[in-house]
Amino acid sequence: MITPSGVRACAVTIAAELQVEHFDAITDEMASIDMLLIGTGREMEPLPKPIVQFLRDGKIGYDVMSTNAAVRIYNVVEAEDRRVAAILIAVDKAYG
Repeated sequence: MITPSGVRACAVTIAAELQVEHFDAITDEMASIDMLLIGTGREMEPLPKPIVQFLRDGKIGYDVMSTNAAVRIYNVVEAEDRRVAAILIAVDKAYG
């Protein structure tokens, strides 16, 4: 997880394992975040319904995509000095 205050480990290997508690740092820093990217691993995977509801209830704007795409977009948005955060599920090896 990357937030304006730093980088944290998130022990999740697939999107289905995401729980509301994984978003605590995001909600704590929402005043400093304009965009949340969620990288779900090698492929884009749907988020669990409780997570989607949590993000909607909290009026947290987010985009879901593969981790590869999320990293590329994060780098571009960060280079533009925009306020971005990301939850990135690691992949087992590099891919293109």
